[in-house]
Amino acid sequence: MVGGFEIPMDSLPVGPDRTVVPVVTMRAELAVRNGNDRCSACADRSGFDDESFCIVLAHCVDDDSAEVAHGGSPERSLRLRLGLTIMIARNGIWCRAGTLVLTVLLGSIPAIAQQSPTESRSVPLPTGRASSSVAAPVDDFVAADPDPLFPSPIFQAASSQLPPSAEAVPPAPAAADQPDLLDLPLEQLSVQPVRVQAPALEQVVTTVSGQKSSVGKSPAAVFVVTQEMIRRSGATCIPEVLRLVPGLNVVRVDSNKWSIASRGFNGDFGFSNKMLVLIDGRTVYSPLNAGVYWDVQDVLLDDIERIEVIRGPGATIWGANAVNGVINIITKKAADTQGTLVKVGGGSFERGFINQRVGGQIGDDVHYRVYGKLFDRGPTVNPIFGPPSDDWRQGRGGFRSDWTPTDEDTITLQGDYYQGKTGGFFPPQVRGGNVLTRWTHQVSDDHDFSLQAYIDRADRYESIFFNQQKITTSDVDFRHHVRINSDHNLVWGAGYRSISDKLSEFSYDPSERTYFMASTFAQDEITLIDDKLYLTLGTKLLTSTFAPFEVQPSARLLWSLDESRAAWAAVSRAVRTPSRQDRDLGFPTSPNFQSEELLAYEIGYREQPVEWFSWDAALFYNNYTKLQNVRFTQPDFFLVYANGDRGNGSGAELSATVDLSEHWRLSGWYSLVLMQIQVDSSPLAYPFILPLEGSSPKNQVFLMSSWDLSKNIEFDLMGRYVDSLPTQLVPSYTSMDARLAWRVNSHLELSMVGQNLLAAQHEEGIFFQGNQIPRGVYGMAACTW
Repeated sequence: MVGGFEIPMDSLPVGPDRTVVPVVTMRAELAVRNGNDRCSACADRSGFDDESFCIVLAHCVDDDSAEVAHGGSPERSLRLRLGLTIMIARNGIWCRAGTLVLTVLLGSIPAIAQQSPTESRSVPLPTGRASSSVAAPVDDFVAADPDPLFPSPIFQAASSQLPPSAEAVPPAPAAADQPDLLDLPLEQLSVQPVRVQAPALEQVVTTVSGQKSSVGKSPAAVFVVTQEMIRRSGATCIPEVLRLVPGLNVVRVDSNKWSIASRGFNGDFGFSNKMLVLIDGRTVYSPLNAGVYWDVQDVLLDDIERIEVIRGPGATIWGANAVNGVINIITKKAADTQGTLVKVGGGSFERGFINQRVGGQIGDDVHYRVYGKLFDRGPTVNPIFGPPSDDWRQGRGGFRSDWTPTDEDTITLQGDYYQGKTGGFFPPQVRGGNVLTRWTHQVSDDHDFSLQAYIDRADRYESIFFNQQKITTSDVDFRHHVRINSDHNLVWGAGYRSISDKLSEFSYDPSERTYFMASTFAQDEITLIDDKLYLTLGTKLLTSTFAPFEVQPSARLLWSLDESRAAWAAVSRAVRTPSRQDRDLGFPTSPNFQSEELLAYEIGYREQPVEWFSWDAALFYNNYTKLQNVRFTQPDFFLVYANGDRGNGSGAELSATVDLSEHWRLSGWYSLVLMQIQVDSSPLAYPFILPLEGSSPKNQVFLMSSWDLSKNIEFDLMGRYVDSLPTQLVPSYTSMDARLAWRVNSHLELSMVGQNLLAAQHEEGIFFQGNQIPRGVYGMAACTW
């Protein structure tokens, strides 16, 4: 035998009561054997016309020999031996109950030179396969997969990426030095270490703790959307990408409006005011109504490195509005976007678009990129009011530069500008831009700080009531991370934000205003047991024009069972501070409106027992107080905002990913949200407000299949089921998107995408109009050089 590897189907746990626990371990060996070296059973060759390919069955005996039902070829042969071992645990000692070995003779290999059976080298397995290594012969050869479209994971792990030359891979220990679980004595099985790499748990995140960490070390319901997921989704804008995130409810109201929420509260007239959204650390929710205008939150999707999404509170680090979740969009460094990219496409609903990016460098220390994009999207369908006019078009451009004057310092400067016209019953014209700079200083691996400042301008003109909004936001933020000692990892910071607006519509009093928000926070990750148990304590202190003083603490506990399993729990308080609309809208205004409050309880568990399968689960219970409602004043009976409602929300989120082979991945998730709202019982409460309980779907299901048909052709399917919205009289719906892409060469890719394929049109949210989203198909060509 030349080499072998282990695929543990379980991490060999012992039951809590030390009872017998069955475990299955699979073993595969890749071997080159001489056909002349055969046992006496090979003398009978009757019934086999082709001796260069056959299947042999062997069983292990005590002296490590094997009785073979049929021998090999006179030429040297390549064989794959599969072993199935059943193991049980008795009183904490692992015992082997039995072993079955299946050997497959893959074919004769006359081109292989004669060599010593012990000559071998270690070949790294592909990502997502077994964690050990396969030893391969030093000579060049190619092993053919019996079925290239449905490759066996075990065959791939053993035969793919074999080295073309002896210099390609460093030498491995001799086979005699490597333990064989199939042949170990029973008493030694209890001490053999089994290590499973968990790449899904090792994904980098920064949103949870404000410092670089990983998913497996994060005591929160966090999910990372990678660039590969974005590319294969066929999405053309950020809200479409966010449909990939477990538990997020993404509602496309019409062609240019979205409402996105987590764990409820997704029905406030197209705005969700309990989600905090950031792009490279810049807050993008509107201070006017605490919602997000998704029609102007856009970047070049190819420039996104990852999107980190927290389901649940993130207020300790990020402050106001991080009540039910945080969406942090992180773009790539300029050094990672060198060269030229051009994308052009168009179709039915996506009538036409062009994206272009150019990246370069100045000297050794400065990298930069500039981009531009234009698009024209068609209208939705309205069976009640006739063809709507909500089609829209927009142009956007921007830049980013990263300067590294020293090995410890990085200075980033970036900006964007956009302008467009959006259709609809009240079509707005939009224009705006931003400039951001950030200085990061790395003192050591455990000590760094950053200083960030930005200015953001957003102009919006809507024909309804001749409403014109001009909002300027200036923000400065400082963060400092230092590991005090082996038990305390501290991050703290402070920030100040100033907002100036000018509103032409008559319903705001005053029509011009400048207001502020100041905050400070501290969070300490405390190691209770090394590499096992961590307690994270922190709080955010905040004051603003509309909220004199707020405290937002949290306590999070992480139990890392091993490198592939982790459990966590959290208790947090978060607030949604009053917006300009909450205080200054109407006659009279609502000066007594206070912050909405949340007390959240969460538990979760994530595991990657083998490298080709991972799963994540989270449960939550949210208690809300001082929720917004509307009351009559006395004695004149004017309507004002009040804090009369309360309620709770609970639910579960489950996600999983499985690699069926090196070329086929399935991922999916399910979410359950249960809402109970106690409305204001005061006789002055305004009764004609849509109830919040039916504003978000109770059940959601999402499934994505990513399949490489060949090395140049990709096929992706995305299906989703969304439950009904009783409040808005929106029925449940099922939809499916598909993408087929052909990489012509290293510089050109052609793709075809179909969206909402299962129905000619469907409704997702009303927002006055009741528009329905039509089926759409578009084609795209992407070119790089």
